[in-house]
Amino acid sequence: MHVQRIRRMLWVAMPLSLLASFLVLGPGCEDEPSDNDVDKFFEEHPYVSDPRHDTGRIVLQVEPASATVSDIGDKVLFTASGGKLPYTWAVTTPAAGSIAKQGDYKAIYTAGAVAPNTVVVYDRNGDAALATINGSALIIQPPGPITVAQGGTQTFKALGGAGGYLWTVSDQSLGTLDTDEGETVTYTGNTNSESGDNIITVYDAKNNAASVTITQQ
Repeated sequence: MHVQRIRRMLWVAMPLSLLASFLVLGPGCEDEPSDNDVDKFFEEHPYVSDPRHDTGRIVLQVEPASATVSDIGDKVLFTASGGKLPYTWAVTTPAAGSIAKQGDYKAIYTAGAVAPNTVVVYDRNGDAALATINGSALIIQPPGPITVAQGGTQTFKALGGAGGYLWTVSDQSLGTLDTDEGETVTYTGNTNSESGDNIITVYDAKNNAASVTITQQ
């Protein structure tokens, strides 16, 4: 009987001793670092994010990144690189132009209108690269009709088209231009000339033309 009582007392006493040990060695023990120690650790070991590893994936690209069309039927050759073959080509505005694949890497854009458009190339992964089509018809600013007095002047500027501008005036007895080439010209009405209409025309490198009428008084 005495032996059994002693064993029971030991089973009760053991958990109490373990609890006491936990209370002594638990939070607030001498080995726990203080706030100052924590701050010092992070000052000596600043955080640095782990950079992402380069997977070796080549970004899909298209060249040229932009092109300008100045006439219906103008063609532009585009070349894709990177990504994963095969490539698929498309345009965002079919009414402005079309794109036709030429081999594995190239495609030809054909202008259906002198208007902006976007060429899109997709690779097998679904990645896309874009190229911009700038549609710029040849125009003269300011537009006509323009009234110019005898001896008066008016400056005109060519915009759009294919560049390489050449200018003409229909009746030099009414007025003349200070130059026949370049983006900008100045018309001068002749003094003591008769009244009438004069026409200024500009041509670009593709022989596209734009005109403005001058009414001379």
